[in-house]
Amino acid sequence: MLIINSGSGYSEGDSLKVMTFNIRYDASSDGENRWIYRKDAVSGVFSKFDIDIAGLQEALFNQVKDLGERLPDYNWYGAGRDDGKNEGEFSVIFYKKDKLKLIRGDTFWLSEYPDSSGSVGWDAAITRICTWGEFIDINSGKTFFYFNTHLDHIGETAREKSTELILSKIKIIALGAPVILTGDFNLNRSSVPYKYITSNNIFPLQDAQFVKGVKNSGPDWTFHGFDSVEESKREKIDFIFINSGISVIRHSILNYKLNRKYPSDHLPVAAEVILR
Repeated sequence: MLIINSGSGYSEGDSLKVMTFNIRYDASSDGENRWIYRKDAVSGVFSKFDIDIAGLQEALFNQVKDLGERLPDYNWYGAGRDDGKNEGEFSVIFYKKDKLKLIRGDTFWLSEYPDSSGSVGWDAAITRICTWGEFIDINSGKTFFYFNTHLDHIGETAREKSTELILSKIKIIALGAPVILTGDFNLNRSSVPYKYITSNNIFPLQDAQFVKGVKNSGPDWTFHGFDSVEESKREKIDFIFINSGISVIRHSILNYKLNRKYPSDHLPVAAEVILR
């Protein structure tokens, strides 16, 4: 469990525990790492780390349903990227239903036609989306916006244009309210899109890991390919970004295994935050 330092001036009930997690789609070629063998471990991450809200990537509809059955304390919101309904991977948002209430939300496509279901943008290899929701913290009455995405793994132009689109959408939708952006960005800190997210003139965000005074734990990488990638070659490509409406207490890359096996080919990234 992520715990706030007792000297921080906040009680634990004031905080939100946020997570981004690429859960790896249900692929028959994964053998012993197939979804059927991992779904209990993935759902177990929520309870082990007491997560309040999470953006997941690569979740097919059957995986969303499996997690919904295993996480009765959570609601979820999202759409399949292929048709805006149930087909294709979701960038789904799971949230504790006794702590958070969804006010409104939507999904847009990372392309020149963001309102066109299934559209593929620029030089992307496949369809990509961003799902967002406006939430209210039931206890405090404070509202915030949560955006969750998965950028293309091939197209450099697509990653650059997608980050520009997401930031412009955030500015229009959130109107300066507290914002959390999570996702598998398929890029590292030295990339052009990362630098754009954290230093643009439209709606600049901070990487939760590098907010001044934040306590960090865990390795410095997230993608490990079910332990197939040498540790020296692993990179952090999954991030939690926040704007000035969010205070960050703690950031963790969760190097978690169950029965000596990883729940996914990515590590989850978590942060404990306060709505200002």
